[in-house]
Amino acid sequence: MARKVMATNELYEFAGFTLDVANARLLRAGEPVPLPPKTFEVLRVLVSRAGRLVEKDALMREVWPDTFVEEANVSRHIWALRKALGDSGSDERYIETVPKRGYRLAAAVRPIEPVPDLVVERRTETRVVSRDETVIDDGPLAPVALLPAARVSWASRSVVIGAAVIVVALVAGSVWVRSSRKKAAITDRDAILLADIVNKTGDPIFDDTMKAALAVGLEQSPFLSILPDEHVRDMLRLSGRDGKSPVTREVAHDLCQRDAIKAVLAGSIAALGSHYVISLEADECRTGRALAREQVEADSKEHVIASLGRAMAGLRAKLGESMASIQAFDVPIERATTSSLEALKAFSTGMSMRYVLGAAGELETVAFFNRAIELDPDFALPYHYLARIYQNGSRNLERARHFASEAFARRDRVSDYERLVITAAYHYTVTLDWDKAIEAFEVCKERYPHAAEPANNLGVVYAALGMTERQV
Repeated sequence: MARKVMATNELYEFAGFTLDVANARLLRAGEPVPLPPKTFEVLRVLVSRAGRLVEKDALMREVWPDTFVEEANVSRHIWALRKALGDSGSDERYIETVPKRGYRLAAAVRPIEPVPDLVVERRTETRVVSRDETVIDDGPLAPVALLPAARVSWASRSVVIGAAVIVVALVAGSVWVRSSRKKAAITDRDAILLADIVNKTGDPIFDDTMKAALAVGLEQSPFLSILPDEHVRDMLRLSGRDGKSPVTREVAHDLCQRDAIKAVLAGSIAALGSHYVISLEADECRTGRALAREQVEADSKEHVIASLGRAMAGLRAKLGESMASIQAFDVPIERATTSSLEALKAFSTGMSMRYVLGAAGELETVAFFNRAIELDPDFALPYHYLARIYQNGSRNLERARHFASEAFARRDRVSDYERLVITAAYHYTVTLDWDKAIEAFEVCKERYPHAAEPANNLGVVYAALGMTERQV
């Protein structure tokens, strides 16, 4: 007599997606949508309470029951969900943010009845094969026809025994591989200090240029927390050094130990005939232990920036950032900045001076940003920083609006982070549509919780509007 075993999988449909809780899968039109485990758990909680507000504290308790996490971690997973679902973050079609409280799944959810289990019988011996049954991976087992015991030969038994041994070996190997996987080099809560990129080529075009390009490229990662240059300059002064001092690898290691920074990211560029070798290295600050290494070769000077982008993407993966995140935030550096090394050199010089001189000396950097624009009129970032310079202290609001408009017109040529900042600045300065400025800053703050600029600018906007209760 066959014994019925009930299926245990929980299936839900919403907005063209299928959530398979038992197998931890999200499907769109039958195709899997990759999600990190914790992001999947956040979605599971929201789906189970569809239409109801899920408080942030309740969400953290359910997804991270034995671990302390910050709200920024939740925001990052919510953003990842929006990206996977195709939610823009502004219309909130699927996940609605309730400010200062939590989130709500806005889509209608329909539970799906589980498919009945498949029962295979042979005489008095019965085997129950569930569609959810798994061996090593998540693939379903096919029904197996069982031979009568009296007709099984020694050869057949040998085959069965051999197959069983193979299965056991595979399972053991799978367990060993999983248990031997290395932990991520860093977490999304660890700060990284970016040291200078050593120029071994003898060509001054690469002085500061490589570091500036790398900083812009890394800025687009929601996972990595790179210390802002202003913070590093303050650390230099507090350590008794000149704020203009080079941040060599040795200096970076000294600074990070004083300020409990997790890692130092350094690198170099060297000439190899007509080619160039670019190396990036991340070291643990406390021990000096290597966390990740990446080396690439550029076949010409014109391809150096693109090759730096490849090295950066490889390093991000080795440091622990998911491939889904890297693919979602991987605007090529030469597009996020410029393909012109001369324009990038002028821009990086202006940025270095800006951090060293501070607000009082900002006007001295204008010539460098203007030069970058002359060399590459489509280089969006110099326009953005010129707008900020003229906006500060109401120096020249007409010029500020001009440059903010030019940056906004080129917003498709920057990273996602810079696009949001440029959009917010445009509406704040040019259209005076402060609701749109706030919206862009809020989205930026949620996607990039490590960045200080969105939160600081939101505080400025709320203060200007007299909304002091919403200041961060």
